[in-house]
Amino acid sequence: MEVKEILSKCDHTLLAQTATWKEIRAICAATAAEVECFVHGAVCVGYSGRCFLSRSMSARSGNRGACSQPCRLTWDLTDGKGRTWIAGKHLLSVRDMNLSQRIGDLLDAGVTSFKIEGRLKDLAYIRNVVAHYRRAVDEALALRPGLVRSSVGESVPDFTPDPSKSFTRGESDYFLDGKRAGVASFDTPKAVGERVGRVAGVSGGTFTLDGAHDLAPGDGICFLTPRGVTGTNVNAVEGRRITPNRMEGITPGAEVRRNFDRRFTLAVERSRTRRVIPAKAAAEATAEGLKLTYTDCEGVAASAVRAVRLDPAKNPDANAAALRAQAMKSGDTIFAVREAEVRGAEWFVPASLAAELRLHSLIEEHGSRQHKRQHRKDNQRQRHTHRAQNHKCADDLDARNEKFLRTVMRKLRDVKQVSRDAGHELTDLRVVKIRERELLQVCEHVAAHVGLDLCAHDVADRRHEERRAHVDKL
Repeated sequence: MEVKEILSKCDHTLLAQTATWKEIRAICAATAAEVECFVHGAVCVGYSGRCFLSRSMSARSGNRGACSQPCRLTWDLTDGKGRTWIAGKHLLSVRDMNLSQRIGDLLDAGVTSFKIEGRLKDLAYIRNVVAHYRRAVDEALALRPGLVRSSVGESVPDFTPDPSKSFTRGESDYFLDGKRAGVASFDTPKAVGERVGRVAGVSGGTFTLDGAHDLAPGDGICFLTPRGVTGTNVNAVEGRRITPNRMEGITPGAEVRRNFDRRFTLAVERSRTRRVIPAKAAAEATAEGLKLTYTDCEGVAASAVRAVRLDPAKNPDANAAALRAQAMKSGDTIFAVREAEVRGAEWFVPASLAAELRLHSLIEEHGSRQHKRQHRKDNQRQRHTHRAQNHKCADDLDARNEKFLRTVMRKLRDVKQVSRDAGHELTDLRVVKIRERELLQVCEHVAAHVGLDLCAHDVADRRHEERRAHVDKL
């Protein structure tokens, strides 16, 4: 089965991590299915993830989700003559993928969904990395008005996401631009974190850095040494002088990296990421009362009206400012009111009236959204049902076609045998992918000209020359 034929039967396609941008673009152009690709996380050294190394060395199979990760161990590079060129290095360890700077390119290629590899990662890692990519996707979509999000709402974390502060073996674009150097991490398979500086000097149980830094007690730091990576914790900080928990591997000139930022991790763990729906408010005051309307980013609107006698405002500007500030409050609701329009500021609106009407309006707005959401779900369920029915019909048709083809092949074998009995050889007769009607016409045509009844398998009494002429035409 050709790739295009396979893609035509898919609703959603997940591409291998090894796919290049050109390959991704070609696949997106060849299918109407949703295309998903990996953008972040650990990468398997096996091409397209098909690795049998773990199963060969243990009872755990990487193809069954139980990889023992032997590629993260140290290996020696030895040639056919037994000469060792590299010893004790992590020759099969691959850097982590980070395509957050290429989200726009992937959107332009036609990708509709992004996948983050996060097995065995903690909550802080997930919060940080997902928030970082949510921001990257939103920024890329803002530059492409022709693209729309599959969902509405905005994620608002109360911290600044930074993937370099979570577990990472180093970053690379992997094979997005084709095979190239720089995807391996020979020195260590562990998280090395972000660079802090170099050791300028060592004195007793402390060391000094060569420049400014923001290390704090409790941070985890590591050093690249000839024997690999060694790490420790920071006990105290006085300017550029650092007091670590232990001094192993710390020598002048050594590069210092922070692989655990205690303050950042605490901020992420304590964070409260909210998903809000952007909305705008419109307040209209008249002598007979107040009307407050909220409209969300999808155009869903709800209003609340209170008929009450309003007095003229002594200070219309102050009244408008107070009413605008009241209308933009959203409390603990799912809405984030970004703008508010005030009409009729010459009529004084008490704050209690505005707050009461705001609460009713937001409740109505939420109800309207729930109704629309349920309607959308019903439509999606119907589309999925129709799609499943269409697939079943297609499968039934394929089954009927396969049965028909088997029948035709049997008939053609009869035709070929009859032709041999008549002194002919249908050596060039081949069955190709043609429509059912055309194939039936071919069978009837061949059978008629060699004198075979497709039902009774009888041979008509015809002259040898006539049979030979018609068979040769086929």
